[in-house]
Amino acid sequence: MQGAQPQWRRTLAYADEQINRLALATTAGLWEWQSPHQRTAHALHPALIAPPDAPAVPTAEATAREAWIQRVVRIAHVAATIRTVQGVHPLSTTGADPLEMALSSTALALEDIAPAAAELERLWGVRLDQSVSAWERAHVSRALRDHVHALEQVLGRLASVLYFFAHDDT
Repeated sequence: MQGAQPQWRRTLAYADEQINRLALATTAGLWEWQSPHQRTAHALHPALIAPPDAPAVPTAEATAREAWIQRVVRIAHVAATIRTVQGVHPLSTTGADPLEMALSSTALALEDIAPAAAELERLWGVRLDQSVSAWERAHVSRALRDHVHALEQVLGRLASVLYFFAHDDT
């Protein structure tokens, strides 16, 4: 018997729905963005597409890649960045603005990973002489990896939509 769906999947599905709603409203001409939307997109888009801050780490396979801890921490940072940009560039207080809904729901979905990010950072800080691969096997569960991957996909979709807001000069 399969267990209940984790809460993060529902939160993430809602964020994805809001991103799709934003894209549809824009492409169908049901909603037109204004200059505050463009400023918000312009401020936020670089953070959505940026790789983790730290360089890729060598693994047991002798190839460099982003470590799971880097990916988890990046997601937590992107959530904080979205909230900061929302504070600096407020769009709506009514909740009817599709961009505001997409950003708020995405930030909420990303914030689900904050406790795991904090715990992984703590564990990483006390890591002894252990390879990155061994540490990841010990501390980053399959469920957390699935969660990170799903969040990264939603961030990619949001980045794609915001690209057009950020780079439209009309």
